[in-house]
Amino acid sequence: MILDFSNKTKHQKDALVGEGYFYLQEAARLGKSLVISEEVEKKTPKQHKGYFRLCSLLVPYFQKEYGQICDKDFVSDTAKLSAGYSNKVGKQVVPKSLTKATLEEMNILIEKLCSICEHFGLKSYELTNAETQALLEFFNKKERTNAS
Repeated sequence: MILDFSNKTKHQKDALVGEGYFYLQEAARLGKSLVISEEVEKKTPKQHKGYFRLCSLLVPYFQKEYGQICDKDFVSDTAKLSAGYSNKVGKQVVPKSLTKATLEEMNILIEKLCSICEHFGLKSYELTNAETQALLEFFNKKERTNAS
C-alpha cells in the first residue's frame, strides 16, 4: 500500500490516514511485518536537462583540450570540483552527487558551467526558460516540504 499525501486536501489526507490505520490493524491481526518509509523526491531528468545540456555543449571543447576521455560527466565533475562542490575522502577530493544539491548550489554550478562556456567562447548556452522553471519548481517544492 502506498499512501501519497502530496497535493492533497486536509480531507483527502484524513481519508488516507484512515485507510492506513485499517491496513495496519489488519497487518497486525495477521502477524505481518511492515516497513514504513518516506519517499524522498529527487530531481527528474527534465530538471537536470539544462545542467547536462550545458555539460554536453562543452564536451567537444574539453575533448580538444584534454583528450577523447571527456564526456558530459567529466565536464560536470570538473565544474563541481572548480566550484568546490566536493568532499574530501582520504587524500582525494571527490565531486558530490547532484541528488542532494540545494538551489543555491545548483545556481553556483550552473554559473560555473556558464563561465566555462564563456572561456571557450560558446554562444547561446543559457538555460531555457523551461529548464530554469523546472529547477525553480523543484527547489520551491523541496523548501515547502522541508518547512512543514
